[in-house]
Amino acid sequence: MYTKLVWAKISLNALIILNVGCATLMSSDSESTEGKSTGPVETTDSANIEWEKLTPEMKQARIWQRLDIMEEEVRKQRAKIKLLQKGLMLGIVPDELKNPDDVAFEKSKRDAAKKKVANAGKKEDAHPQEGPHAKPAESVAAKPAIDKGSFPSRFAEAQDLVRVGRYGKAVVELEKLNADFPEESAKDGSPSYWIAVSWYNLKEYSTAKDHFRKFIDANGQSAWTPRARIYAAKIEYQLGLKEKSIESLKKIIADNPSGETADVARQELEAIKQAM
Repeated sequence: MYTKLVWAKISLNALIILNVGCATLMSSDSESTEGKSTGPVETTDSANIEWEKLTPEMKQARIWQRLDIMEEEVRKQRAKIKLLQKGLMLGIVPDELKNPDDVAFEKSKRDAAKKKVANAGKKEDAHPQEGPHAKPAESVAAKPAIDKGSFPSRFAEAQDLVRVGRYGKAVVELEKLNADFPEESAKDGSPSYWIAVSWYNLKEYSTAKDHFRKFIDANGQSAWTPRARIYAAKIEYQLGLKEKSIESLKKIIADNPSGETADVARQELEAIKQAM
């Protein structure tokens, strides 16, 4: 009976932690998942003004972004609960739940030991070989620093968000990318394509349809256009336009019968026929 009461108390505390965490995230204006502030804290009034300036579509994207953050926080809290359960079962306190000062002290000792070993190795190499058979010193070219604010790095980060399923934040970041780098974004429309894909994965099919249509119209020669056409056909099916979806897929196959895109279109077409 006592054990059951203990576990009941742990479960109750866990629920409280989750509720408090979610409530905190909902009331916070910070968009960083790391919990770091990137600028001055906005007042409620200024945040409301900024919100009202957003388009309905961007408001929707921000809401999805906030849901992404909340889900991430829930996952972290669940991980902590598992650690606590493990500690209770084994009679130990996991490092993640120890006093931060104690953990930092133990880490500093480990780091000092590693540094001592590394310094010992450096001392052995401090005196280069001399004499007629000595090897010439090799010049090491300095690697160019990567600009974290560049278009390629930010685009890669946004694609990573799509890959891990954080579609709401991906839309927000990709829209910022289009605004900050209009020339680079317009070359093949890649950010716009991934914005449309994100909306599709959020099951916001009408919004996704508009984005794919705009992308196809503006980027007819982009490498992403064939896939965009397949997505557009799939959206037609999701919106109940089954016959139109079939016609669109058949046209994709007819335009390039031997291409990879045609193979994907055939698979989608077969799936639709089986579902009907």
